[in-house]
Order: sequence, then C-alpha cells, then structure tokens
Amino acid sequence: MEELEQDGSSQDALVPELLLAQFVSKLGVIISEATELGSVVCSLHCLASLLRPNCPKLSSGAFLLTDAHVNHSLRELEQLAFSCRRSAQDAYPAEDPVEALSQIFYQGSSFTSVAKILISRVATDWLVCFPLPSQLSLFDDFFICAPPSELLLTLMPALTPGYYAIEDNYAAEMNPVCEVAERLLILCLIEKNGLKKIALDYAGYFTKRGGAVSGNFKITNAQSASSIAQIIASIPDKVRLKAPPSLHSPFFYHTSTSQFLAAAEDCWRNAAESAGKTKARIDDGMFLFIGVALTKFCRRGHADVVASQMLPGLLQHVKHATELGRVGEESKAESLSMPFDMVSGYLELSFWPSIVASMEDPHALERLSEALLLEMATACIQDWDAYCILWILFSPFIASRVTIRALFTEKFLLWKVFPICCLRWILHFAVLCCPPRTHDSGSPMWAKEKQLQKVVVKHIVEVWAEETFIQSVPMQQQAYLTAAVGILLKAMSKGDLESSSNILQSLLQGLSRRLESPLPLVRQMAKRVAFALSVVINPSNPLFLDENDQMEDLCDWEELGLDKMSRTKKEANLSPGLGHKEMPDKTKADDQSLNDQKLFDDVTRKKEEKARKKRLAMEAYDPDEVIDLETYITERHLDEETGTDSESETSLQPYDLSDDESDLERGKIPVQLSDCAANLRKRDEPDKVERALEVLEKLVRAMPDELGNSAADLAHALIHVRCSEVVVERKEQSAEDKRHDSLVALLACAPLAVIGVLTKELYSPHVDVSQRVMILEVMSDAATELHNSARGRTDQSKPHLIELSAKWYGPGSSLAPVEAGPWREAYEPNDALGLIFRYERDLPLRPGQTVAGKPRRWGHRSMQLREEQRKQMGMAGSSTRTNKFSPLAAAFMLPVMREYDKKRHGVDLLGRDFIVLGRLIYMLGVCIECIAFQPEAPVLAAPLLDMLKSRQISGHREAYVRRSALFAASRIILALHPSYVARALSGEDFEIAKGLDWIREWTLRIANDDSDSDCSMMATACLQLHSELALQALRSMELGSHATASAGNVKYKIPGNTIILP
Repeated sequence: MEELEQDGSSQDALVPELLLAQFVSKLGVIISEATELGSVVCSLHCLASLLRPNCPKLSSGAFLLTDAHVNHSLRELEQLAFSCRRSAQDAYPAEDPVEALSQIFYQGSSFTSVAKILISRVATDWLVCFPLPSQLSLFDDFFICAPPSELLLTLMPALTPGYYAIEDNYAAEMNPVCEVAERLLILCLIEKNGLKKIALDYAGYFTKRGGAVSGNFKITNAQSASSIAQIIASIPDKVRLKAPPSLHSPFFYHTSTSQFLAAAEDCWRNAAESAGKTKARIDDGMFLFIGVALTKFCRRGHADVVASQMLPGLLQHVKHATELGRVGEESKAESLSMPFDMVSGYLELSFWPSIVASMEDPHALERLSEALLLEMATACIQDWDAYCILWILFSPFIASRVTIRALFTEKFLLWKVFPICCLRWILHFAVLCCPPRTHDSGSPMWAKEKQLQKVVVKHIVEVWAEETFIQSVPMQQQAYLTAAVGILLKAMSKGDLESSSNILQSLLQGLSRRLESPLPLVRQMAKRVAFALSVVINPSNPLFLDENDQMEDLCDWEELGLDKMSRTKKEANLSPGLGHKEMPDKTKADDQSLNDQKLFDDVTRKKEEKARKKRLAMEAYDPDEVIDLETYITERHLDEETGTDSESETSLQPYDLSDDESDLERGKIPVQLSDCAANLRKRDEPDKVERALEVLEKLVRAMPDELGNSAADLAHALIHVRCSEVVVERKEQSAEDKRHDSLVALLACAPLAVIGVLTKELYSPHVDVSQRVMILEVMSDAATELHNSARGRTDQSKPHLIELSAKWYGPGSSLAPVEAGPWREAYEPNDALGLIFRYERDLPLRPGQTVAGKPRRWGHRSMQLREEQRKQMGMAGSSTRTNKFSPLAAAFMLPVMREYDKKRHGVDLLGRDFIVLGRLIYMLGVCIECIAFQPEAPVLAAPLLDMLKSRQISGHREAYVRRSALFAASRIILALHPSYVARALSGEDFEIAKGLDWIREWTLRIANDDSDSDCSMMATACLQLHSELALQALRSMELGSHATASAGNVKYKIPGNTIILP
C-alpha cells in the first residue's frame, strides 16, 4: 500500500512539470513570433502571474493587440497557466499552488529555458521599449526570485560576447546581452545579497516542508561547492572592460568576502541560539563552500582583500573575549598582564577556526596568513590582539597539520621577510607559545610544547650561524633572522641556553663569522646579537663591542633595518674620526679645559691659514680668472683676523723657555732616511719609532739624494712595524695614518724601487691580513697621487665647440626663442671621463635683465709666473696636465695579477683571504681608472678582463668580492676611449670587444639574479655605463663612415652579439 501511494504522489507531481514545459514552449513561440510590444508584455505578465501571487495587473488598454492570431495564442497561454494552477493545487493540496509552481519552475529546467528566451530575445529586441514599471515587475523580478546559484549558472554564459551567435551584429563592448547580464548580476548578487544566500543554501538554512523544498533548495555536494566558488571567483575575469566597477576586482572580491563572512556569522549565531551549540561544525557545508571560495580569491592574488575583511571581525571578537575574561575581577587588569587561560576559553567560541579548517590549499592559506600579518602591521594593532588572532585561527591545527606548523616555524622565519612586529608575533605564537610579556603565565597550547620550542630555536640559530647563509642570503633576510635570534634570546634564560644542546656553540660560531665579514651591516648584526647573549649570561655586565654603542640602540630590534644601517654607514664614512658618544656635561667642565679647547682651536686655525697661504703662493695666478666677491671678502677678513698685529689671547701667550726632557730629546729626531729605517726596527725603543714615523713623510717628499738607495729598506721596515706596540693607548690610529702616509709618499716619490717590495710582501707568508690590506690601500692611494700629481691649469681658454646639425643623437627639436644661438656640445674640463655629452646654446636676455660684472685679479706677479710656465712647457697655449702613473701602471698591476690564484703557505686569496682579494680587485680598478684614455688603458684592460671573467671571481660566493669585481668592470668601461672601442669592434682588438660583451652579459645576470642588493644596483649602473659607451662608439663609427664615404661602403665585423643600444 505504501508503495502504491508513493507511485501515485510521484505521478501527481509529474503533471505540473509537464504542463509547465508546455507553457514555456508556448511562451517561447509567442515571443519569437512577436511583431509588436503588446504581445511580449502580455505573455510575460501571464508568466509572472503564474509564478508570483502578488504580481501587479496590467492596466486595461495599455497594450492594444490588433492581430487575431496573437490574441488566440495569448488565450491558449492563459489556459495553460490555469491548467498549471489546477494541477499544482491537486498535487499539493496543503500548500499555495502559486508557491508550489514557483518552486517546481525554478528547480527544474523551465527556469533555464525561459531565462535564455528573456536574455537572447527580449533583452536584445524589446527591453528598451518596456515601460519602467513593466521592466521591473516582468523582467527584473523574474531573476530576483530565482535561486542565486541557478541564476549564476544561467547568466555566466551570457557574459561571453559570442552568446547565441550575436557577435556578428554587435561588438564585444556594445553587446546588449552582456550589459543585461552584468546589470542582473549586480542587482541579484550584490544589491540583493545573493552571494550570502548562496552560502546559506550550502548550510541547509532553508528546510523541507510537506515533501517539497520551502525557500531555496539545499546543496550538499562538495563538487558543486567547488564549481560554484570557481564561477564566482571568475566573474571579474569574464565581464567587459567597461562593466561597472562593482564587478571588477578588487571591489567584487571585497563584496563577496563581506557577504560570505556575514553568512557564516549569522549561521553560527542561529545555531548557537537555537541548539545551544558552543562550537560550529567544521564539516558543515557552508564553511566548506566559504573556505573554497576564499581559497579561490587568495589564489587569484586577492588575499589582502580577504584579510582586510577578516581583521575587523577578528578584532571585535578578541575585544569581546577579553572583556568576558575580566568579569569577576575586582580591578580590570591590563591585557598584557592578564593570564591567557582566562580568555582562551572565550576565544574558542567562534566560527573562524571552521573557515581555516575548510581551506585545504596550503598555498592559499600561506597567502592569507601573510596578508593578515601585513594587514595587522599596517593597522598597528597591539601585541595582545595580534597574538589572540593568530591563536584563534591556527592554534587548533598547528599540532595536527604539518603545513601550518611549517608555515610558522620555518617559512615565515627563514624564507619570508615581515616587519619586526610581525616577526615578534610569529615567534610568540609558534616558538615561545605564550603572549608577549607573559612568558611565565602562559599555559601549553599543545603537547610537547617545550620540546617543540627547543627544536625550533636550535634550527633557527643553526641556520643563522651557517657560513653559506651569511654569504648568499640577501642582507634584508639576514637582518630579519638576526632580529628573530635577538628576540628569542631576550625571552630565554641562562638555564634555557645551558639545557639546549649546541645552541650556544652555534651562536658563537655565527658571531665570529659575522665579525670577520668586511660588510659593516653584517658586523652591526653581530654586535646586537652579542649584546643580547651577554645580557642572558650576565645581565649585570653587558658586552659592548664598540665603545660608541648605546644600550637603547642595541636592544631596539625595531630599528634593525637597512635604512638605519645605511645611514650609520654613511655617517661613519663622512666623519670617520668622530664617534657617537655624548659630550660630557658642560656643568662638569672646568675653566682649564675650556682654555685648552680654545687654545687648540686657535692653533688649528693658524695651521689652516698657513697652509692656505702656502697653497695660494704655489698657485699660478691667472689674470683672466673670475673672482667671486663673497669669497674674496671672506678671505681678506680672515687675513685681517689672523694678522701679526692681532690682539687675540693666543698671541699674548708667553714663550716656554724652560728646558725639559722633551727639549733635550728633540735633537735626537732623525734627519736622514737611513736613521729612520734604523729607528723603525727598534721595537724595544718605542719613542724612536714614533719620532721616525712623525718625520718620515716630510723627509721622503723632500726628495733627498739617498731616497733611491733607502726607499726599499724603508718600505720593508714600515710594513713590518707594529704601531700598537710602540705608541700609547688611544693613539694607534694616528700612528697607522702616519705609516700609511709615509708608504704612499715612498711609492709616489720612488715607485720603481718600492713597488717590487710591496708586491713581494703582499704574497709573503710573514704578513697578516691587515698588512696585506694596507699594502693594497697604499698602492691605490699612490696611483691616485701619481695620476693627479702634475695636474695644472690649462691655458686653453675654451676648446673648439662643435655646432650640431639635426641628428638623431642631438637635443630635442623644440621651438627655440627668437635670437637664440645654435646647439653645441658643452665643454667640461673637469669631466674627462664623461661619455655622454651635454649641449648648450646662447639665449637672449629677458626684458629688464642685465648681466652683472665681476672683478678680475690683475698683478705683475701673476703675469711673470705665467710667462715662466710657458717657457718651461716649450710652447704657448699647451696644456700642463700630465699623467705620471701611465708608464708605471704595468708595474703596479701585472705582478699582482700574476699570482693572485696561487695558494701558498699563509696566503689563500680565493678562499680564506677573500677580503684581501676584494681589496686587490678594487686596487686594480683604481689603477685602470688612473690611466683612462691613455695608450696603456686597453693594453692593461685585457688581462684585467681575463681575471674578472674567471668563475672564481665573477661567481665568487662573497658579495664583497663581487662588488669589487663590478667596480673594476665599471672602471674598465670608463677607461676605454669610444674611438678605440669602435676600432675594436671593427676587428682590430678582438679581446676588448669580447670582454665588453662579457661585461654586459655578466652585469645583466647579476642585476637580475644576485641576492645582494648592492651588487644588483652596481650591476645596473655598470649596464648604464656600458650603454653609454656603446652609444659613443656608434657615434664614432658613424663619423668614421662619413669620413671614408668616398672610398665605398664600410663594413664593421662585430664579434658575438651586436652593440646593445641604451
């Protein structure tokens, strides 16, 4: 009997569906054959009255139908509608027949058929003629009443321009079907919260009644949830470019996320209130759909939009849970001092963990977590709130899901770079397992908390101490991990360090390797970690590796950034002799110290004035020199202040006529170079060594006759003297400077006798790294001094200026002012290495503008000096500039380059002594720069290029060596003359052409792939110089081709690649 009753009810339910199918077929015939608006409106009104009980009636006489055939078809349609109502009433006697028909219509295939008819026929031909009330009630309401998911599946094909083959008649941006579909999507999904209804459908928010679905139908298929989420996420990709902004990203994802989270909150609240549940079901269909949708959004690069919508709700929940945790206390405690156990129970009562549990894609979850951390950092929320948010979202899964645990304990610490506040939140959540500043009050959040903490800390410290990490990881990543180590050390105790195996050993290894680095930023990181470690071991005696360091700076990990380190480095370079220590309080200074300071200032001012007068006396006066009035008056005023008749306090100081030990020792100052060499070897008599260092530079620059015989002996003695053993404390730097200056003077005054000693000692096993670095610095400074030693003022008043015709490399062809002169190349006498010319032209004066004159210095002495210079040069008007380093460049460079790759006892430039290798390459770059545009430049550039091309240098693992190599490559580019490069490209010098092409490829690879940011910037600058040189070489080739045009076509063979223009 029960089976018969079920068969009878199924047959009764089948009758309304068949009648609805006949009704839809008849409706399609009427609309397709319609020739006037009335037939379309009347047929749609018949459909609306069939599906909606409150459908407004048409006004009588609004649409007059004159065709009898159309009237007959409409009457047949009304009879079918009446039959559908009667059949629904018989099949579902307990329900309203209109509601029953509506549910059957929208759940079956009838809705899809009618929707296609409306979009393809009515929207394209008749909708613009509809009155506004009819359009709202007959067209828009039909789609509004449809289930959002079915509506979405129906409207998405209409977003394609070729929908129903109408692309031949309409352009893609003018397609009326696309416009109507986009308007319906905005109306139904955004304005009517259709996306929220879709999410509630998956939660089974609407229940079944009487054998039929009341409201929207229930969706429980996981595959359907994924497909619907994919369709929703792809809407911004399928709409037109001219579609409304609400359908484009990120606005659409912003609205969708907001509606999904609102649906989750409503579902959670209703479930908690009705059934008394305190925890949402993680396997619920709605959370599954929301998790899949948010995963799609994050996959498409909009995790920041999702995070911005999640953060306000999370903050509100944390605030509410914190307030509940304080209930019952006599006084309200601060969040950072309140035990976390008091609020953890209230934090669990939320739907947020269910959303995270439904996001099974590790990549999407990583993007969302990263965006959420950055959003919290941007919002500047408190540490307590940030920790609670991370605990709400990820604490239920960090122990069970390996991907989430690896995300917070490895990827966010070792691979990513976040702001320091985010790093602190991650460490407190995943490593320290307690809120900030409440290490003792936090309880374990999962099993084996302490074991997990020690393992993670050990792994972080080991990675931080690795040599490969220091050499290959970018500086920003190193600073980030250094801050992580410092924060962990601040939170640990001495017992934690002793109980953890190998942590202290790894810390000491990392400190020693960073302190040996030549990069100041790396050494700065080591100082901070060393201070934090010393505070853990002995808080009463912290370790300061630099006397200028302050405790506040070393403890502030927020300031461990590249910007501040760069500023510190720049300040140190600008003022190397000044420290950062605070000056003593003025109230504690006595009168004697003030007088000494004043006396010191007066003596310093006199020395500077004496040096200025000496420099002016040696200068050759030019009678045509233009003098600045302000500078001239200032110098005259300074002369008057420091004159012999001055009545300052220092001029009235009495002479010291008393004899003391210093006066007696003054006669023992060496006056011969041989005496200086002998005194430098007397290590047991530091006074004699110090006096020899004081006078040696002056004796050498006096160029005595014995210099040639004593230069090599003096150089050897200066290299091996230990300034720290012969001078008093805090004066070592002054003695080192004197030794350095003396060696530079020796090498500049007797280069052939000294350069062999320096080269031999450079690779000697009896010197240390500091002595090798000093030798290379001396060679660099001496080369620069020889290059600039005989530079004088040129007598040519102005070179021949080349007026330009209209060429491709000339200045812009803008409208010139009236009476403006032609463009010409600007002459810059101090920019000998410039490769790109500047252009100038004469402009007329503006109305009322006058040219102010300047005084000129005239005198008989200046004329006499000028005549003497002309006689010495042998011709009038020639330049007095010479380059003494050019004939010595080979002696400086070739012996050093010959043995750099040989490993011997105590010398390993390619391995342990990479600092010396970097300084050596830098010295070679300085030398090649000092012979720029000289005949020796291309001869010495070729072996230097061969040295740089070796994999051991160009691919060195230390960034310091790669920076030096990039500097040397840039100096090679600047040293080669464009005309020589043009000849090399034509086949005269294949090695130079091949080397320049290698420089372009190598610097391009460094700029794109190198982990060091400074190397990337230097490579980019080197590429720019290479492009400028190619441009100048092409100009030179063009001028050469014009000069030899009568001899026929000129062909240039360019080995390898062609010239790369900028």
